[in-house]
Amino acid sequence: MKEVTVKRDNYANLRTHLANERTLLSFIRTFLALVGFGILLIKYESTVMSLIIGISLIVIAVIVIIVGIVRFFTTKKNINTISNTNIE
Repeated sequence: MKEVTVKRDNYANLRTHLANERTLLSFIRTFLALVGFGILLIKYESTVMSLIIGISLIVIAVIVIIVGIVRFFTTKKNINTISNTNIE
């Protein structure tokens, strides 16, 4: 019975790590979309407002990716601390 519980806990721990990685990938996807749209506005629109919005989107994208990376490593550390395992 103990072996089944340990195996179940290991699977739960693995699912949690995979969910954390999926969340990081969603931050990366959001970053790429914001940067792409910002560059599109800067390159193909000639108004000052488009330039300001484009630069703002790129700055927001950088903030999003920094938050995502910090959140990923913080959550990974917390998961490893709680479960006493170290999954790379």
